[in-house]
Amino acid sequence: MSPLRMIQRKINLFRAWLNKPDFTTRGRLYITAVGSLGEDITPQDEIPDDVACAEVINKIHEKTFGFPILSIREGGASTKLLYYAMVKSSLFQESPEPLSGSIVISPTGLNNRISKIKNGHIGIIGLNKIIMSNNSSNGLFEENYTIDSWKKRFVSEGGYPMLFFNRI
Repeated sequence: MSPLRMIQRKINLFRAWLNKPDFTTRGRLYITAVGSLGEDITPQDEIPDDVACAEVINKIHEKTFGFPILSIREGGASTKLLYYAMVKSSLFQESPEPLSGSIVISPTGLNNRISKIKNGHIGIIGLNKIIMSNNSSNGLFEENYTIDSWKKRFVSEGGYPMLFFNRI
């Protein structure tokens, strides 16, 4: 997407949010994610772009709340360890449905069969259930999945669960 189109898209998403502002923790995470669209959230590339999705969500969480879900030293670049951290944390609650600002995760290592999809993925649910996540090919945070395309790739093809968590 061109830089101009990205700016227009972000303006449209901000306008939609302003029509029905959500100041809950989930809403705050959503609006930070929208503001991060089109950016390389981890330009230092401590973790290679093709496996940086967990680091990116950690950085967005840190930008929103002042601290990561799990530090990189503790394993915050791993979807599996992020998943376990959210399950154990009193700051997150698993959700039966995806809402704007929910975290969606298909943790690496929790697939139920051998698959060509070697890594899980993590993102944030956006407007109309479009998923924002790290694009492994260019390192940018983008709207790059729908619920259905995520299910096809990570659940059907990868054998991973698709789980939703809300920051409370």
